[in-house]
This record gives sequence, structure tokens and C-alpha cells, in this order.
Amino acid sequence: MSPTDAVAAPILEVRDVRKRFGGLYAVQGATFSVQRSSITGLVGPNGAGKSTMINLISGLMSPDSGVIVLDGEEIQGRPLHWTSRRGLLRTFQVAREWPKLTVTENVIAAHPDRERESLWRSLFTRRSLRRSENELEAQALATIDRLGLSRVKDELAGSLSGGQKRLLEFARAAMVKPKVLLLDEPLAGVNPVLAQEIAAAVEDLRSAGTTIVIVEHNMRFVEKSCDTVVVMGQGRVIGEGSMAELRQNEEVVEAYLGSGSMA
Repeated sequence: MSPTDAVAAPILEVRDVRKRFGGLYAVQGATFSVQRSSITGLVGPNGAGKSTMINLISGLMSPDSGVIVLDGEEIQGRPLHWTSRRGLLRTFQVAREWPKLTVTENVIAAHPDRERESLWRSLFTRRSLRRSENELEAQALATIDRLGLSRVKDELAGSLSGGQKRLLEFARAAMVKPKVLLLDEPLAGVNPVLAQEIAAAVEDLRSAGTTIVIVEHNMRFVEKSCDTVVVMGQGRVIGEGSMAELRQNEEVVEAYLGSGSMA
């Protein structure tokens, strides 16, 4: 594959993926792709299979069949820690943080830290280690400032509001610089002001080179932020395209738009 082809190829592909719990299919034959450096929305009514799909992509669950490809490499059935090392990270509906560390310490702790580990293994001087620590802290503080968390940088993460914890998750992801970031309902329980900050943070991550897939019920946010929207219904992908295109899709309108969710 030439460099041009590599850029043009989807960074994430889901092909005929199925997952059954007992006698019921949560995901049945889902197929879609995600373009590099895009923001893609994954939407649908409750029970459509969205969260299961995110769990299958991230490695929290294994599909019964089908293929999931990340940047040319099949990843289905691989555990969460394996996919994260390949550059795919995810958030959860409930934000996760180290509550007894400050915001700055949380962001520093998220760094892959390969440089410092190599410094320890090579037994460099304390001065070299101190310089590495200072550079890492400077990077963390710059990330915190960029995502609007400077005013709480010294507060314990456990004391933050729900929206601030979401921004903290994005700051930690920015330190890792993943290829793909899966966001599971980032606006859940967030007030309108912080929702705007989260939207800006999502765009900031995309500008830094991260491809983003978002499961979200806030359709104003999806329409404003997402390049492409994938609609699921009863475990299947029933539509894929821009919001304008999806409004012309009769199956999507009947299954989801007709309720007013995407109107």
C-alpha cells in the first residue's frame, strides 16, 4: 500500500460483526467504516446495540463473528489493554479518574512514559530524570490549559463536576495521543456551558490527529460536530452518512427520526 493509499484507507473498519447474548442478538451483521482524522457519530434508539458495538471495538467484549480492523490490523477478540497499545482508547459513560490525585497528576500519570522508563533502565543521572519530569509536567500543563482546566489544575480529581471529569479524560487521552478515541456518551449529565467546552475539546483532539467515534444522544452536538453519522437499529447498521442524507433515509426516519430524536 502506498503512503497515499494508507491516508485514504479507513482507519477503522467493522465488517459483518455479530454478538449474541443468550438467544438475542445485540449486534447482528454490523458493517461500517471510519475515515482517518474524522469525527464519526454512532447513534440509534436505546437497545440498538451502540454500547455493545463500542465494547466489541475496544476489546471489552469479543464478537461471535466478523472482523474489526484498526489501521490495517485485525483486532477483534483482543483484550482492552492490547488494543490500547495499538492506539485505540475509549471512555465510559461514567467518567473514570484517580480521585485522590490532582488534575495535573492525573494528566501526567496518563503519559505512556516510555522515555522515563528508558532513563531508569539506562541508569541516567538524577539531573536527566529531573529534566524529563519537568518536560512531562510542562506538557501536561499545556494540555490542561488547552482544554480549559487550568483553573482546577491543583484540585483533586474526585472533587470535579461531571463535565470537568469528562474534560480531564480528554486531557489524559491527549497525553497518550491515540490513533482512535471511542467516546461513550460524553455529554451525559453535563450542563450546556461544559457541553460547549467538551465539543471544543473533541475538535482539539481531532486537530491533533486523533480519529474520534462518539456514541451520543444529543443530536445537536452530533450534527454540529460529526463528519459522518452511523445509525444503528436492532443491532444492525441501518444508515450511514451526513445528517442531511440520513433524513432522506426512510428506514432511519421510521426507526429513529420519526420519534423526533434527530428531527
